[in-house]
Amino acid sequence: MNNILEETIDLIIDKSKLQESWLGISSDNISSFEEICCVVFDDYNIELVINESKNLSNIELTLLKSFRDTLNECCNLFAEHSLPKNILNSKEWKKVEQAAINLREYWVKKDKKLDKS
Repeated sequence: MNNILEETIDLIIDKSKLQESWLGISSDNISSFEEICCVVFDDYNIELVINESKNLSNIELTLLKSFRDTLNECCNLFAEHSLPKNILNSKEWKKVEQAAINLREYWVKKDKKLDKS
């Protein structure tokens, strides 16, 4: 998978690092919720990856779609400049976190299978 998406997934999963980034404590990562939406939908172009997926398994494709859909719902729900704590504590963001965890777990299992080959 692409490094941009993997790094974004890892950041979403690491809530403390995400909070530090969004609150301006750390400048090493994506600095806002809006930037996560831009990275996934614009820089990574998740739609194109899903629509032109020839090398993805059905499971990975399903997990990518789930992540895309839950993040898109959040992107549409929260207005620009929403408070980070309101986003991070929302049930919608919890769904994004879970979709990211599911995707990361799949990649880890897939990598382990490749290492054994």
